[in-house]
Amino acid sequence: TMRTNILTCSVLTFAIVAITGCKSSQQTSVTQPEKKPAASAQTVTRLAADELKHLTGEWSVTAIGDSVLDVELLPVVNLQLPDNKNETNKNILLCYANGGCNTINGQFEVGDNGIIEPSGEFISTMMYCPEPNFDLMLGQAFADVKKYTLTKASGEQTLSLYSSNGKKSMTLRKHDSGFLNGAWRITSINGKPIAADTGMEMVIDLPERRVHMNAGCNIVNATINPMMDTPNGIKFGNMRSTRMTCPNIELEYALLQNLEKVTKCARSGKKSTALLEDASGKVLISMTRMELDENNDLQ
Repeated sequence: TMRTNILTCSVLTFAIVAITGCKSSQQTSVTQPEKKPAASAQTVTRLAADELKHLTGEWSVTAIGDSVLDVELLPVVNLQLPDNKNETNKNILLCYANGGCNTINGQFEVGDNGIIEPSGEFISTMMYCPEPNFDLMLGQAFADVKKYTLTKASGEQTLSLYSSNGKKSMTLRKHDSGFLNGAWRITSINGKPIAADTGMEMVIDLPERRVHMNAGCNIVNATINPMMDTPNGIKFGNMRSTRMTCPNIELEYALLQNLEKVTKCARSGKKSTALLEDASGKVLISMTRMELDENNDLQ
């Protein structure tokens, strides 16, 4: 998770209007500007909890201001509801952000008509960061957030944040790929049906970005990562397999080779069925969700 224990000696608490990001520990202390008050009750109207839930989750930052982020590992912003959901924090979203170097923690107050404003101070770790310094860019964008819009299309949600002058300050995306989480049986590879007794099964843990599978004989561990340049884009990688000699080894090779070609996932028209596709939309692998009592042998 993005919650971290922040040591006093390595954390700079600063006013949100002047977040400084990655500074050397040898630099002098930062002058604290006047704190900006949280949004007043006149400008922020209480929202229902289910409205806030649409904004929660882990978002990948695809653009900051006019800069589109063309990097493999995008900065991440995680928005969460407080554990104690009482009247005083009903409109609060906790924010945990990481630009690839430092962690930035704070919170926003959300209202109707697309209002979202920083509430209180943000804090950041102080590690030295190479360029481009996404942590600093994120902090500066957070400081002036006033409005948001949320759209959903092609299995992808886009959260746009706007500054006080109405200019878009940040674009965040989240795939609707959560349905992949869980245990699956491989039912076809490149259109070839796979019998259930073949034993090809996998468990996908999206929050941990991990995959554990039985390729029919050998055990394979891999990673799975969202790819934000494609709707419902995913990528399998870092595959590590045991090396037993197996009767159906060609079938195992076919499974691993096709997993390397997967660029996106899709829901099938059938319930509890998922499709793994290449860039052209060709179905490379189809899977059927397993019941919990069916995957006891997936060791």
